[in-house]
Amino acid sequence: MVAEGNLKLAGLADEPVDVLPLERRITQRRNTVGQVTAIRCGNVNNQVQNHICSLHLRDISDYGLGARCAEPVHEGAAITVFFPPHGPDRGFDVYGHVVRCQPIGDDAFELGIRLRTKAAA
Repeated sequence: MVAEGNLKLAGLADEPVDVLPLERRITQRRNTVGQVTAIRCGNVNNQVQNHICSLHLRDISDYGLGARCAEPVHEGAAITVFFPPHGPDRGFDVYGHVVRCQPIGDDAFELGIRLRTKAAA
């Protein structure tokens, strides 16, 4: 007795297609959860101002991170993110700039931050 059904071999054409056709990430994004402190730097009335804010991390890769913030941040703003010590590991800081800020509900914004250098492990 022969079972009916279509079988096919998986090949290169069967690899999953990215949801975003312009996706250009060169490293894997890893989901993460945690609160970190950030200082964003921006110009207001031609004066440089630093502002401390709290970020809720969503994901991180070698060259960027995604986070949620309670206030909007201008695209292009310089930002420093402070990761606190954890267990025996020392804390570390990363530097970058905001490449995306989108509202995601009442008083919440999703940020995309491109890091200047590869993030520490």
